Amino acid sequence: MSEAVILPGVEFVAVDHALVPEDVTEFWRVMMARYGTRILDINDPTDLSLIQHGLTHMGITDPTVLQHYAITFGTAIYLPFTPGVAIPNWSLWDQIKTCLHEHFHVARARQYEGVEYNFTYQTNSTSRAYFEGEAYRTQLVLEWRYKQTTSDPEALALRLRAYKCNDADISMVTKILKLSLISIKKGALPDGITQFACDWLDARFAGEEA
Repeated sequence: MSEAVILPGVEFVAVDHALVPEDVTEFWRVMMARYGTRILDINDPTDLSLIQHGLTHMGITDPTVLQHYAITFGTAIYLPFTPGVAIPNWSLWDQIKTCLHEHFHVARARQYEGVEYNFTYQTNSTSRAYFEGEAYRTQLVLEWRYKQTTSDPEALALRLRAYKCNDADISMVTKILKLSLISIKKGALPDGITQFACDWLDARFAGEEA
């Protein structure tokens, strides 16, 4: 993983701001424009084929996974929700965290040659677990920075069971996330995409974004 940069004095950003749908839709708009992504339409035959092809490569045969997980294929993102519309299990805050999580995958793919990254992600469970661990780490950053609480690392790692990751994969991700929390609670922003997202959200919550 990339080296974290610790910025003194930003361990916690007090936020007196109740999320509204416009916060979510604008964050998605900004991130999609920056990283050239689009949201897949499961009712479109071409998009559905792409989703099914990706799941097949990952060894996922349970169609209900699409109800509980957002999944990125290259620069195309499948979502079980419409950004800005809160539904059970997908609050507005969840949608903010998911936006950063999925765009982290896109940014990483660019760093590591998109085709190779995507192929490795889909066909190797250990690589998939590692990449997901990095993306889950971005969620921990947002949770600590704005809520001063975090999800349980082990619970996050266990979600990878649905991604056909084995016990060793899950144990690895649990360790990655637990170790990451140490620096996160000191104010670490571990990568450029998380830095950009936090800068935008800081400004949004302060009413200063462009």
